[in-house]
Amino acid sequence: MKGLELRENRIKKITNIFTMEIILLILSFMETKFLLNLHNINLKELATVTFSPINGHAMWRAFQNRLLPAEIMSLIDSNSIVNSYEIFMLVFTFICNILLFILFSRYSYKKALMMTLLFILLFILSQDKMWLYGWDFIDVAITILVLIGIDRSLSIWYFVCIFAVAIFNRESAIFIPLWLFISAFPKNKKRIIASLVLMVIGVALTYYLRTLLFKGSIDHAVGLDKLHNIWGNPVYLSYNFYYLLIYPFVISNLKYSNYSIIPAVVVITYLFCILRWRNKQIRDVLIYSGIMILAILVFGYISETRIWLPLIPALLYMLKDRLWEDKLIEPANIAAQ
Repeated sequence: MKGLELRENRIKKITNIFTMEIILLILSFMETKFLLNLHNINLKELATVTFSPINGHAMWRAFQNRLLPAEIMSLIDSNSIVNSYEIFMLVFTFICNILLFILFSRYSYKKALMMTLLFILLFILSQDKMWLYGWDFIDVAITILVLIGIDRSLSIWYFVCIFAVAIFNRESAIFIPLWLFISAFPKNKKRIIASLVLMVIGVALTYYLRTLLFKGSIDHAVGLDKLHNIWGNPVYLSYNFYYLLIYPFVISNLKYSNYSIIPAVVVITYLFCILRWRNKQIRDVLIYSGIMILAILVFGYISETRIWLPLIPALLYMLKDRLWEDKLIEPANIAAQ
């Protein structure tokens, strides 16, 4: 009897997993359709800019190290760069959704599906209808992978593997060893040393790729982008503080409020989450998210809402018990579902 019950449970589990994968694939297809409609006007430019680093002609020097999405696009057999980018969007929309489902699946499939639906909705609502590059999708996927590692208390080697891939997508990969350093300080000396080594490697590799591979922008007006020779990134701190604290509340800007309030909403939500600092996992996510927010405020152009997308899964994770209205959430037994 026990053998029969185990077999039935195994079949039920496999059926549930297969059903959820089909649902997530359908949702991802619908989400991609929405995104393509929203960005239809700029789609060719988005595809071109995403692919341009592979030939050393990134739009800006700061984009030159973002080789991973371009390499993936080059593997897609398509008759045009736009079609390749559309397929890329569908693939990574599905990857992001299935990773988010995995993140919350240990609490229950029902809750995981609810969070995935909420993530998709927020992802679409956060679009500024202007910019959405290939590395933005991968950046979201990497953030969710980091959250999975934090949620399951995985070893440092898990994060090292993520970093090894992420560093070829975007310089934000350096956030991973920086988080490892802060969360380990001052007790775990081995982890501190490992994180410092990874940070040095990340900075050196980013500088190397931007310096040696950048031949010149696809935009002739940018040319060699000598203005950003050292950092590769401009500093937008003063503009960002104005856009965050003043711009959304100017009456004449109300017609743009659906975009301009997004940074303020993210920051306020993050500050609200700090109330849960005592929870170790939440504390780790707060540190990682805080690093992202500080980097965005210094180097990001916060009116481009795409740069806030990786924070959506982090905020959902920190607010999960509030959204589920559970004071204490115990992981469910997946085999029993």
